[in-house]
Amino acid sequence: MATLSRSDAEQLLRFVADAESVGGDRPFTPELLLELGRLIEADWVTYHEVDHVHRRLLMYVLRPGDDDVEDDDTTDDEWEWELMNDHPVCRRWREDGCFGALRLSDVITRREFRRTRFYAEFFAPWGMEYELKTRLPSPPWHAKTFAFHRNGGRDFTTRDRLVLELLTPQFSRLW
Repeated sequence: MATLSRSDAEQLLRFVADAESVGGDRPFTPELLLELGRLIEADWVTYHEVDHVHRRLLMYVLRPGDDDVEDDDTTDDEWEWELMNDHPVCRRWREDGCFGALRLSDVITRREFRRTRFYAEFFAPWGMEYELKTRLPSPPWHAKTFAFHRNGGRDFTTRDRLVLELLTPQFSRLW
């Protein structure tokens, strides 16, 4: 079982205290994602909410300085929704009925993933190779998700997944 170092635990507690001080209608601001990216190193850090019934992106928050990988706030193409529905981590969440922090590599090998249409359509164009996600508890039709992506290099660690797992209840409370 992964454990946090004292330094990691202190950073985590400082982050939670700082996140508590964020006010307003949007608890997950770009600045909060900037701080979150200091806890879990990634090339992209995002928070998004999706209405699966109406097939709409309700909210998309991007860390300042990251390239915007979203084109717009709606997705009209049926094939795109079908592909999104086939995301390996999201599929695992649906099968298990729980939404804990998962690395892409926890559910599919890199080799298998690179052979999927999902990879070809959504990851390859941006050079994304690794992903770590968590979904906040919510009704199945309203997904509230934090996502971390890395280009080449290395996968997310068990430490990264543990940090995100420990933060998920805090995010739920803040939401």
